[in-house]
Amino acid sequence: MPGGPPSVFRRLSAAGVRCRVVNAAAFADSDLTAWLFAGAEYRPWHSVHTVPSLVGEAAQAPGPAYLHAYWPDHDTVCHVHGPGSPQADDDAAAFDAMLDRLVGALPRGGRTLLLVTGDHGQRGVEPGSTVWLDDLGCAAPAGERGAAYLRHRPGLARALAPHAEVRPTAELWREGWFGGPPALPSFRARTGDLLAVPRDGRSLAWRGFAGADASAPWAGQHGGWSPEEMLVPLIAMRV
Repeated sequence: MPGGPPSVFRRLSAAGVRCRVVNAAAFADSDLTAWLFAGAEYRPWHSVHTVPSLVGEAAQAPGPAYLHAYWPDHDTVCHVHGPGSPQADDDAAAFDAMLDRLVGALPRGGRTLLLVTGDHGQRGVEPGSTVWLDDLGCAAPAGERGAAYLRHRPGLARALAPHAEVRPTAELWREGWFGGPPALPSFRARTGDLLAVPRDGRSLAWRGFAGADASAPWAGQHGGWSPEEMLVPLIAMRV
């Protein structure tokens, strides 16, 4: 993001910490990757199952290092099949096996700290519960199916009330829901005028974004404030 704060990798590199990122080859040349991982050496994987050996190789060089590896599949599986589905269990088991191999590939001796985390959880969505925002006269939203950021129009909050909790984003900023003043004014603008969080297993979608999802809606989503969605796990272990 031009003009934004330096990435954590750039700050660590300036302090003499070697930074490497093990992530999908498909993401290597995206603008988001260039911004998010600026200051780190990007080591692409072509199969997620090669993450342990790639991380192990990256961890062998001497000196302080910060390594970041990404497993993308569980989020996708939970969206498509639901977070409580057998398919989600299958992917969690695959991740567990990968993690066991990754731990075995790390340098031993108590000098390596492994942190395992995720950015959010998901909640299940009831089949056929999608609320189409364009049917309510909404312009293109920002955000997630579990939390839609909208531009105000007369009567919009009333139309959404049967389906979602609706709050003015100005109130949420004052109450600290976004963690304090934004680093950039453009972040405040992207949160729109209203935040709509769906109720009772519903989801909020807009046909202009839905594409193929219109006939096969997601079974899991995130972005709202249910306990499942707000859970951010963290496991720490020294090896």
